[in-house]
Amino acid sequence: MTAVEFLELMFLRIITFDSEIQRKKYKDVIRQAKEMEKQQIIDARQDGYESTYAEYGETPICYLDGSNEQYYNE
Repeated sequence: MTAVEFLELMFLRIITFDSEIQRKKYKDVIRQAKEMEKQQIIDARQDGYESTYAEYGETPICYLDGSNEQYYNE
């Protein structure tokens, strides 16, 4: 479970929605947060690859297993 998923679960336990509009706004904000979290994870992996490659001049073995997107999905 990611931090955003945890936060979503906790909010659902304490928030009541007076309208479907409020519920939709909540879901949109959570979706945006999950997209941001995903991009941060992908960017961090790419930064790790670039700094390791810059230091050693070769692709580290741990980066040969697939793309950053695949890493996130796993």
